[in-house]
Amino acid sequence: MPDTLTAARGPSSDAFAMALARGLGAFSIALGLAELLAPRRLNDAIGADAPNLTRAYGAREIITGAGLLAAKDPTPWIWARLAGDVLDLATLAAAGRGANSKGASIGTAIALVAGVTALDLLSAQRLHNRTGTKSWFAHQRDESLIGALEETDPYDPNGMLHRPPEEGLRVQ
Repeated sequence: MPDTLTAARGPSSDAFAMALARGLGAFSIALGLAELLAPRRLNDAIGADAPNLTRAYGAREIITGAGLLAAKDPTPWIWARLAGDVLDLATLAAAGRGANSKGASIGTAIALVAGVTALDLLSAQRLHNRTGTKSWFAHQRDESLIGALEETDPYDPNGMLHRPPEEGLRVQ
């Protein structure tokens, strides 16, 4: 009988990760269409007045949804969805402080977005484990660490800028 760690990384886990990403992609497109086509109705439900911002968020949802559905490796697109979730939560929190906000409705919207954020995070973790693809942030962190540990400057691999003054700058 396989241990749980091995079973969690098996083919069925890969299929789950891909199915979850594709499902979130379809959800993203549906939500994006609602935000594009009925921004005032969505804003009225929570007492907000930002239809243009809602339309922009709808466009973002459609783009990330299409990326999730079309990409061979949806990992970068799920990270984009997570970034969008953070933006959505911050926007909803700010809207909750407005004079016209409907507190209970904002609270419900925040809870729903938080639930989808949890699914996005689960998907990102599963896809990361499946592919080993790094998030943009992890890639940048690793690159800066490698550059700091190397003796040469990553922006000056030939050492042109770090020569002693008596050698001067010579073109090679």
